Amino acid sequence: MYPNQQYSQPGGGRGAPYPQQPPYGVPHGIAGGYQQNMSTPYGGNQGGFEGPSNPYNQGGYPSYGQSGNYGPGGYSTFNQQPYGANPYAQNPSTSGTGYPPPQTSGYGPSSGNFMPNDQRTQRLNQVTQQYEINQQFAARLYALGNCEVVVLCDDSGSMNTPIQGTNQTRWDELKSLVNIVVDICSVMDSNGIDIYFLNRDPMLNVTDTRYVRQVFNAPPQGLTPLVPALRRILAAKRNQPYEKKLLILIATDGAPTNEYGQLDVGALEAVLRHERTP
Repeated sequence: MYPNQQYSQPGGGRGAPYPQQPPYGVPHGIAGGYQQNMSTPYGGNQGGFEGPSNPYNQGGYPSYGQSGNYGPGGYSTFNQQPYGANPYAQNPSTSGTGYPPPQTSGYGPSSGNFMPNDQRTQRLNQVTQQYEINQQFAARLYALGNCEVVVLCDDSGSMNTPIQGTNQTRWDELKSLVNIVVDICSVMDSNGIDIYFLNRDPMLNVTDTRYVRQVFNAPPQGLTPLVPALRRILAAKRNQPYEKKLLILIATDGAPTNEYGQLDVGALEAVLRHERTP
């Protein structure tokens, strides 16, 4: 369903050896991007979100994922109600963490182009000003209207690592990065984005950053099983008859590991070579 797939090679532009990458802060940035059936949406090299004081003027995370029996269509989606309208339901698999109430289905038939062009332009201008994204890069963001965007987030234990010279951790910076992606993509697509993790349940159809903050309240823990997580995403998307192109952005601070915590880059390479198409 998704021919002509492209993938930024793991660790592109990075000199640090596996398995641990340099700190999850500057000079890294949004994932290199695992991309299906599309040319680079930003018109060339995917840098970061640029701006004079924006921390995302970065080169790119490598791309990888976790395990588990997740079948296509097996996830609930988030029906984002007005903040405070309904209490969040308790997620039985995550102790002490509340989640927004699920929908009964996945993406609807809407193409996602829910805003008039002038309204979309106005809203996108507000977002780019908020995050200090330069105009040249901002003009390329319109290509995201033709993409089904999925973000795969590393929630392994190493994401608790503090960022040198700041009072934040890699997990804090990842949350900020995901907020930017949600704000941008919700302008271009009323369905929002899907946010997957390595060691916890995904959030589907996210259009509001309040839901990002909710799930990021639970601290990261576990290994870096990137390959199974990537397989879950591909399996879920294969059975969905979307006309849009699938773009997977992957943010991680380490190399893929197997269920024993051992480095396993070969499994990732096998997925990229043999499992990207139905």
